[in-house]
Amino acid sequence: MDPCSSAYPCLTKEDAIEAEAFIDLHKAAQGRLPEEERFECVPMNVGCAISLPSAPAIGLNRILGLSDNKDLDEAYNWMRNRQGNRFLQVNIDAASDELKCWIQSKGLAPHGPGWAKLRRGPDEAPFLSPGAVKTRKVRPDEAGEFGAMMCAGFGFPESLTGL
Repeated sequence: MDPCSSAYPCLTKEDAIEAEAFIDLHKAAQGRLPEEERFECVPMNVGCAISLPSAPAIGLNRILGLSDNKDLDEAYNWMRNRQGNRFLQVNIDAASDELKCWIQSKGLAPHGPGWAKLRRGPDEAPFLSPGAVKTRKVRPDEAGEFGAMMCAGFGFPESLTGL
């Protein structure tokens, strides 16, 4: 499905990619977290609703990539039955009047700039030399250590290390 179609006017390509990544994360996490974490995700068209109640971050407790009222109603009703933090991610500057009315009808309030996506076009100036910073893939035998660092860095509980 085209994330930039007239049916989804305020969905960017980045939003569609991000939603797909969270859907894949949920699939990959199956069996890696204790059942009591209640990590759930519902794919909807080019977006999703994702809930991980013990994660304090916006990223794992939100509705994203949706702009159609029917999809939003379905995601909103699903999300209302989840615990923990819950958010709707929308580019309000690109939102249609219909979407803004839907948000207002639900009594949703802005929560501030808690999540940002930055992009760089292929024709931009080249990256500077990386200097002393080096990156590499985490090896499978380092997964536990990497998970613990991610939890500590993002303020997640230790029970999410397996994620």
